[in-house]
Amino acid sequence: MKVAVILEPNDLLHRRLNRFLDNMSFVDRLTGPDALQQCDFLITEVSMLITPQTQAFIPNYPQACLIWDFDANAIDYHHLHQKLIALRNRRLVALSPSLAPDA
Repeated sequence: MKVAVILEPNDLLHRRLNRFLDNMSFVDRLTGPDALQQCDFLITEVSMLITPQTQAFIPNYPQACLIWDFDANAIDYHHLHQKLIALRNRRLVALSPSLAPDA
């Protein structure tokens, strides 16, 4: 799954998030100007919501976006992990309906 990380440039504050994403075997972290055209999920922050790229992405994919706080705690990381796992599982079921849990 391709995850775009569109945050204010500050390596120190975002290093933990980047490491977290890089340690998830099913996540390919994207950065840079073309990231939104290729991503399945967007992580951004409030200050970046005004950019034309994020303004175009968020209304089209509201469930595939997370507003990140630079002082995120363990609960925030848990919620991010849950969202990414759920999105991955939905995509796997779409590709192979036999993977769907019994209703």
